[in-house]
Amino acid sequence: MKSHCLFGLVVVSFIALNLLAFCTVCGAAQGKTAHYVSGRTPVQGPGHEIAVDLPAEVKPTSAAAPIELSSSVNNWRYIGYLSSAIIRDISFPTPLIGYAVSENGQVWKTIDGGVSWTEIMNLGFPYEWEGIQALNANDVIISGFIDSFTPARGIIRWSHDGGASWTGDIRLTSTGWLYRVRYSDNLNGLAFESPTAQGAPPNAAHYTSDGGQTAPDWTADTIDPNGSWFGNQFSLLPNGHARASGISYCDSTNGGVNWSCRRHIDPVFDGETFFVDDLNGWVAGGEISPNVEGWVHRTTDGGATWSDRTLDSPWPIREIRFLNPQLGWAAGGNIFSGVGGIYFSNDGGQSWSLDVDTGHEMDACDTKFTSLSNYQVWCAGYNNSGSVVYRLRVGNEVGTTLFSSTNPAKVGQPVTLQAVIAGPPTPIGFPTGTVDFRDGNTTIASGVPLDIYGNATYTTAFASSGIHSITVAYSGDLNYLPAVSQPFNQNVTAAATSTSVSSSINPSTFGQQITFTATVSTLAPGSGTPTGAVQFYDGGATLGAPVALTGGTASYASSLLLPGQHSIAAVHIGDANFLGSTSSPFTQTVNKAPAAVMVVTNANPSQMGQSVGFTATVSALVGGVPTGTVDFKDGNTTLTTGQALDGSGTASFLTTTLTAGAHSITAVYSGDSLYASSTSPVLTQVINNPGDTGTSSAITLVVTPLHPGQQNSIERGQNATLTATVSPSPGTNGTVVFRDGTNVLGTVPVTASLATLNLTTPLSVGQHTIQAIYSGGGGFQGNLSTPLTVLHSPRPR
Repeated sequence: MKSHCLFGLVVVSFIALNLLAFCTVCGAAQGKTAHYVSGRTPVQGPGHEIAVDLPAEVKPTSAAAPIELSSSVNNWRYIGYLSSAIIRDISFPTPLIGYAVSENGQVWKTIDGGVSWTEIMNLGFPYEWEGIQALNANDVIISGFIDSFTPARGIIRWSHDGGASWTGDIRLTSTGWLYRVRYSDNLNGLAFESPTAQGAPPNAAHYTSDGGQTAPDWTADTIDPNGSWFGNQFSLLPNGHARASGISYCDSTNGGVNWSCRRHIDPVFDGETFFVDDLNGWVAGGEISPNVEGWVHRTTDGGATWSDRTLDSPWPIREIRFLNPQLGWAAGGNIFSGVGGIYFSNDGGQSWSLDVDTGHEMDACDTKFTSLSNYQVWCAGYNNSGSVVYRLRVGNEVGTTLFSSTNPAKVGQPVTLQAVIAGPPTPIGFPTGTVDFRDGNTTIASGVPLDIYGNATYTTAFASSGIHSITVAYSGDLNYLPAVSQPFNQNVTAAATSTSVSSSINPSTFGQQITFTATVSTLAPGSGTPTGAVQFYDGGATLGAPVALTGGTASYASSLLLPGQHSIAAVHIGDANFLGSTSSPFTQTVNKAPAAVMVVTNANPSQMGQSVGFTATVSALVGGVPTGTVDFKDGNTTLTTGQALDGSGTASFLTTTLTAGAHSITAVYSGDSLYASSTSPVLTQVINNPGDTGTSSAITLVVTPLHPGQQNSIERGQNATLTATVSPSPGTNGTVVFRDGTNVLGTVPVTASLATLNLTTPLSVGQHTIQAIYSGGGGFQGNLSTPLTVLHSPRPR
């Protein structure tokens, strides 16, 4: 190994390229210099030129000659293309699930090992994503910067659901741009910042030891006060040993908390850095001006000493990846001259051969390493129109076949999916491990174990109709590579339904609210809760608008159904998942609404021959004003018929023909199309004989109390005595009628001005209005007592 150390003055200059340019100059005080440009960032559009001015003679003129390896050693396959993307970093947490970030705020995801990609974020300019690491299939962190702010804004974002949603910007710095981010475990992470302009702070590291979910979780540390920039790739081992190189080569043994730095390894500058363990590591770099070329150096003693260039390639090296101290790749290129590819070494980087010439600048690689006989390597690169993805797979391929127990199936019908994972014709043994079943991009079952024959089953019911593109993803094992099956089209058709309808009350009365409820059920073999809407019908007429199903039911309420018979039915309006259906009709009976009739008089008592007016008022208990006619009766005798109700529901009748005595007047309402007929309570009209000249005083009515202080209050279950006193004394002539409201309690003759009624049947519990009506006689006119309110108390004795 040869130890490199470059001496000279450090100065800073800027290049007038209509760009924001920063350069760290490391050169001699005298002699001819050359302007070496490492690259530009962002790649597209105006950006920073990363460059250095050095004595021209410091550049090595030769490198170790590559060993030409058989082209069959590594069979790289071009597997993916992402249009209009500049992929800067990729990360595969599993052999099949991977993520990629692009300039212009794009994030992509694959679930089939990189063959197909889905854009899961596109923020556009000024967002520039430079780094990504997926700690697992769901927890993903991205890093980069916002390009339109001065000072700069270096930011990260997190997703914890596989890229379905993301946090907002978490700003780690306002003095530089963040590039890649890497974690050694779930808690310890490291991200690098480079300056954005002359005079800006030098390179810095941001480290976290508690997950880095928020900005306060990160601590910034200036790595080298004399340094300016690092290559995009740095090394972070599980033990926290970190290395980064560019203008300076820096080393940390505690996850980025403390650093020691020295000059770069290559005479020009370094760039990408990768260590497979604490001893074996590599630095790489390259220039795009004045020449387009790249180089690699290696160490086997943890960076104490370094080799000369072991690779001098025709394009810059942008990424180094080794599976172990011997087996690895160096990828790179130059977008501006349209060159790039991937080199391979099987002797620890002492010698190299070209594995694949891609014609793209290969900028990011990742690996999934199981054993030397079973591993995958991905590399992504770009040109001016988009990005490409290449994959190398070493190991035993498997065949994946998918079967369905029922195809087509109904919505909600159980379907058993069977995956068969088969090895090569001469198997090492049946494949082991697990499979994921997917419906399109959605995983419907994960980690389903294979049986001893390489089979796995999963039973599910599809909730939506249509063609479901089912695939099975095999995880791989020590002997077999992961794989994704070809899509299997599972056809799911709408499930049949049945509909029934019921009423909240039947029969009902006009004006009463009725609620009709339709229940829609799914018929076997389908299952699930039907969706769609229900239209209610009354015969051939619709009732309201369609009502959406909720939990398989829909309701319609109305108080406007007219009296009569109604044929009610419900029609389920199906949708894509459930077929429509119609209920059997049922008969809803709506009766006429009750009406209350009250009759009053204009004079009571009155003289025989005197004109007496009776007015009947008909009131609807619900709804509007009744129409129709009223008959007035005196007992069983009809006084008049067909008196029409006016607009307020009243009708009147005048008469002079009533004879002397007490008359029981009622008003009988005929009813109409909406309201039922009814009869008013009895009104006792007293007609006095002109020959009865004496005037009876107001009748006094009392209820004999059961206990002192409880007058007019009767305890439950007890009898009472009603006493009417007529004054002055009319002698023995005449009678008194006792009434409870409209109910006649009894008729008692007057003796010595008194009429007494013993109630042998207790009054019901509650309030009663008692009135005494004197018929007149013995020369005295009839009269009525003032109504007396009697409370029949519920208190126990």
